[in-house]
Order: sequence, then structure tokens, then C-alpha cells
Amino acid sequence: MGKFSKRIKKINKHYRNGVVLGSGFGNIEDLLESTSTIFIVYPKDDTLRRKNLIYRENLESIHALHDIDFVFIDKDMVNLIPELKPLWKRVHCLIIVEGDPSTSMEHNKFLRKERFQIIDIGKNWHIWKIQ
Repeated sequence: MGKFSKRIKKINKHYRNGVVLGSGFGNIEDLLESTSTIFIVYPKDDTLRRKNLIYRENLESIHALHDIDFVFIDKDMVNLIPELKPLWKRVHCLIIVEGDPSTSMEHNKFLRKERFQIIDIGKNWHIWKIQ
């Protein structure tokens, strides 16, 4: 387990299943070792195959999932944050966004309005949790 996974596991002890929008900040291998299941939406990488890795073609297919603990969002996918609302309303997952919190102020306002707060800031990512 790498530093990235250890830090997230410290924040959320129930770190089992997650959704990744994009590339997972280049930490997919680390995430696969420390989680039960990862659902990747959009960029399909045929070279990466594991039994706990599931590719989804669109966001509608993840709205039916019930046991999601975290969502990783790449900085070029932050415009999809409002579309994830049905998921986090049901499962109250962590949202981990790539980049500095000051880079996407429009999405920060949206998440704050939905009762999320930043609970941790890393080198190139920040974590939101519903309060």
C-alpha cells in the first residue's frame, strides 16, 4: 500500500469500493491493491486488467451502485461533479478531487452548498466529506 492509499485509509476506515473518473491521478495500481473494487468511468485502458477493476461507459451506470466509499475525480473531469449528486445523496462517500481547491471555485461552491467540507489537502489533491 502506497502513501496515497494509506492517507485515505486514515481518513476513511471503510475504504473498500470506489469510483474513478479519469486516471485516478496515476494511482490506479496503488488503489487496486488496497481496495475491493474500483469502477473506472470514461478512459478505458485495455492494458490494465484486474479482477477487482470494472470499466463503466457512462455515469448513469454508477448511480445504481450501493456500496461506494470514495469517488476520485481528475481535474479535467470536475465539470461532472453535479452529475454525481444522486450517488452521494445515497451513499455519503468521500470525494477526492485532483488539484488545488482554489482552481475550481465554481465546483467548490456547489459542493459547499451540498453540505460538503474539505477535510484534507494533499500535494495535488483535496478531499471533501459530507457533514
